[in-house]
Amino acid sequence: MLLSTPVPDEVSYEVTGGDMPAMLGSINTSAPGSTASIEIYGIPGGGPYSIMMNATSVDGEMSCAGSADFDVAVGRVTEVAVMLNCKPSQRFGGVRVDGSLNVRAELVKAVVAPLETSI
Repeated sequence: MLLSTPVPDEVSYEVTGGDMPAMLGSINTSAPGSTASIEIYGIPGGGPYSIMMNATSVDGEMSCAGSADFDVAVGRVTEVAVMLNCKPSQRFGGVRVDGSLNVRAELVKAVVAPLETSI
């Protein structure tokens, strides 16, 4: 039996760093065989810059995230590889149990006084 893995049909990205405002966008990955690839222009030279990518599968059963740091050289295209690590949505919870031991004292001797009393 072959199980298909749900894949995201859109990957969002955010480029931050330098003296520029954050650049936000999304990449359509709904076509079969598509990848989360994009070329972004207009980034000032220098750095450091960071790109963060996030995606969630259509059915919500899997989420992916990854980031990478990079610098930009003026007049050149810098290639950056972002590994999107995917994991299934959480299906289980947990419990923390703190057990306490109540050790009863062993009664070895008892003294009762007075042995007689008047009514």
